[in-house]
Amino acid sequence: MAISRRELWAAAYISLSAGFVLAGYSAIRNASSTLFKETYGAAKLPLLMAVMPLGVLAVLYVYALLLSALGPRRTLWVTTLGSGAIIAALYGVIRLEALYPSMRLARAALRIFSEAYIALLIEQYWSFLNSTLATSSAKKLNGPIMGVASLGAVAGARAVEVSVLQFGTVNMLLLAAATLLPAAILSDLAYRMAGEPRELPESADHPNKGRSPTLALNLFAKNPLLIAILAMVLATQVLVTVLDLNYQTILQEAIPQRDPQTKWAAQFEQVMNLLAAFMQFIAAPLLLRFLPIAAILIAMPLIQMIAAGISFAHPSLRSAAGAYVIFKMFDYSLFKAAKETLYIPLSYDARYRAKEVIDVLGYRAAKGVTAAVLAVFERLGAVVVRAYGPVAIVAAAAWGVAAMIVARRAAPASESLAVLSDSAEALR
Repeated sequence: MAISRRELWAAAYISLSAGFVLAGYSAIRNASSTLFKETYGAAKLPLLMAVMPLGVLAVLYVYALLLSALGPRRTLWVTTLGSGAIIAALYGVIRLEALYPSMRLARAALRIFSEAYIALLIEQYWSFLNSTLATSSAKKLNGPIMGVASLGAVAGARAVEVSVLQFGTVNMLLLAAATLLPAAILSDLAYRMAGEPRELPESADHPNKGRSPTLALNLFAKNPLLIAILAMVLATQVLVTVLDLNYQTILQEAIPQRDPQTKWAAQFEQVMNLLAAFMQFIAAPLLLRFLPIAAILIAMPLIQMIAAGISFAHPSLRSAAGAYVIFKMFDYSLFKAAKETLYIPLSYDARYRAKEVIDVLGYRAAKGVTAAVLAVFERLGAVVVRAYGPVAIVAAAAWGVAAMIVARRAAPASESLAVLSDSAEALR
């Protein structure tokens, strides 16, 4: 099936909007990590991750209320501009630390909010795309959409690299806030071009009929595929948590100075996003065209298990960064492009509410619980760095099992919803 003009314009606007968002996130992610570690030390990162799901849950609940009151288009507009305002406010508070030392808590709040807002905005983009693109179009466009977004992340990391030594880490927050205005405008143009998605026609045979005023948690009991996707996501995030903690810990030991560390991290992020862009523009469209979605979902954890095993067998900054970049390179390209197609035949609430529970709260909750367990063992005197390797291998194995369950359930789910999906595409 050919890609329609409407689908092309929607994909173009959303990919450009995501590029601006990820450019800003490249700045705030590296800056917030450096600022937090400077005040609290790398050893407190597990504790921060442990409380992060609470902040994410609060943001997600506000999103659910806004979605019910405003609809998806205006909700995206409000959450985008609102995120920029909150980042600017936290910047102002951090600038007052010299006068009010207690305001250093803003550094922890900034790190938590940076993880919440980026997930919420990006997943709203995917909810829109999954409600706009046909499955055949998504297989062709999902990779390039992420590729354009990754180029934005590369540009943001490059901007940090060339400016942080002159302007300082704290001022990188202003870059993050500024990028959200063009992001809001572009995403609204996408909605103007494609229109707001309508709910699927209600049917007694439809497992997800009806609209929920909140997070639609009841859908998980009605649709086993959603539970299987959630299990798969939880396993991936346990894995990336230990990879991230290992990388951040070794980076802090290798480059303890604030601005040089931020510069190195920005350079590393450029390389990571360029590799991801290659996967998104070239590998993902080709592999999604010629390989079954099930094969892609199952292959991903095998690749990650091998990379993690090599990294922890030969610990160094290079190997820690390598394992982390391999995860990110495949996760936000081939794996993400394949996983998003699973939502396309599902209902409005599954795409706009249950999806956010899985891909916003699920992502951060898995990281938080993993970090909390590690923090408890650290308080008991254990050397948690030694546990990173075994935890990573177990998580990759669990990911593989969950992926096989998803692959088995996705095919009949797609077949049973095919008629309703066709009707929905006619309405969109």
